[in-house]
Amino acid sequence: MVVSFNPQIKVDSALTFKQNSNASDSTSATAEPVPKKLTANKVAANVAYGWVNISEGAKGTVRAVVSAFVVGTAIAGYDYARSLFKKQDGISFFKKLFNPKKVQLGKVGKYVAPAAAAVVLVANVILTRFKINQRTANVDHALYEGHRDK
Repeated sequence: MVVSFNPQIKVDSALTFKQNSNASDSTSATAEPVPKKLTANKVAANVAYGWVNISEGAKGTVRAVVSAFVVGTAIAGYDYARSLFKKQDGISFFKKLFNPKKVQLGKVGKYVAPAAAAVVLVANVILTRFKINQRTANVDHALYEGHRDK
């Protein structure tokens, strides 16, 4: 068996073999892109994709804001309670309890509580995005659409 190289055979981008063709014939500058075929599965996937983005995004945003508020309030409340029971010169416990302006918040209540709330907010937003991605992948797999690049 003899195998030889034929320089007249050209291979174009679609991996079809053409014999005796010029290089300019295989790539034409006027080729129009073929529009993608719209099927019922693709329409259903697009509708489900939009619904998942809106519903999970809204739920995740509300969850992030509420959990950040709870964490920040809990840390600031701890600092307030600690300051409330701390002895101060001439101010009794009941005066501090009924007049919150006399209670001094420390660095924990002023700086750590908002920073912790911001960290919790960002973490929940990131986790929400991961959950949205997982839900859209489930939709794509259920409709046999493959993964999207959106």
